[in-house]
Amino acid sequence: MSLLPVFSQVLTLDAEVSDNALNNIRKSTNEILEEMKKIEQGRISRY
Repeated sequence: MSLLPVFSQVLTLDAEVSDNALNNIRKSTNEILEEMKKIEQGRISRY
């Protein structure tokens, strides 16, 4: 049995996990920015 397919599969899974983590961070950041925009717009409309 060659270790190359196993090594390749481990790297692929690791890359998928990393991609998913980055996507979650990106989503969270976008949600925070949207909330900040809403708050800022609320402040602007009050004045």
